[in-house]
Amino acid sequence: MSALRKSSQNLLLAMTLIPASFTDNQARKTMSKFMDPPPNSEIEFFSSDLRELSSQQALKLRGFITIKPPKGICFTITKSSDKPDVKVCKETALSWRAEELAADGSLNWTISTGSEDFGRRYKWASKYRIAQTIALADKESITPKLSVVLGCTVQENASGHEVKLNVFRDRVWRLQIPKKHVPAKAAEAAHVAKAPEKPEAKPSPTPSPSKRKEATETWNLHAEQSYEMPSINFMTADGMTHPKGTCRYALKDAAGDKNYGWFECHYTGSFDIVFSHLPCKGLDYFN
Repeated sequence: MSALRKSSQNLLLAMTLIPASFTDNQARKTMSKFMDPPPNSEIEFFSSDLRELSSQQALKLRGFITIKPPKGICFTITKSSDKPDVKVCKETALSWRAEELAADGSLNWTISTGSEDFGRRYKWASKYRIAQTIALADKESITPKLSVVLGCTVQENASGHEVKLNVFRDRVWRLQIPKKHVPAKAAEAAHVAKAPEKPEAKPSPTPSPSKRKEATETWNLHAEQSYEMPSINFMTADGMTHPKGTCRYALKDAAGDKNYGWFECHYTGSFDIVFSHLPCKGLDYFN
């Protein structure tokens, strides 16, 4: 068979696999047969990475999605705009990393089935989130350290509800949500930032005292959208608390993660700032 004829047949196969008339739901249903786990299901980190990687390697935690294109068809996977596309013509296990996850913990790839297919977005869910911290002891930087939240649970107690965040290599962070929610006050000296983006992984110059002060007074949670409580309600794994700071929290509508809440504390435990989404199922019931 000539190369031209074979190419034409492969193009026809690709066009019939996902016709242009297909809706996104029809395309996902068809493509689910060629991916394991299928889109819209939950993905997990590779167990050996969870055992072996250090806290400094948290964003390198991996998982895998097996791509199984039908015979004669190659899939083109676009993971992000700043990475080269991956062409898959036979069963292949493709890795993904924690650093690729969106604010809501999802993984999003664009997959094309051929030259006539511009590609569609496929999404996998996860229970993971990325937390940001600036340590009290780290006076040389205003760049947050990124940690991976592996899961979240919430339990009722006499004081309200205790939220436990399982953080990779940091054991458990505890957040005590009081029974009575007190609306946050907009401090006159405080600044309000947009929802944070992941900082670039490069060293930052030593900040001036004014830059450090501005960083620790900038809130990601708007006062009008959150509640407030003393920072002593947040506790790190080593039991450290700090009585002079403040925490803000919301039980739902986190930026990019509307079904879940988020929290932010300043001057608490061993941190100048700690910020994370709260992927706890049912937390919004206590609103």
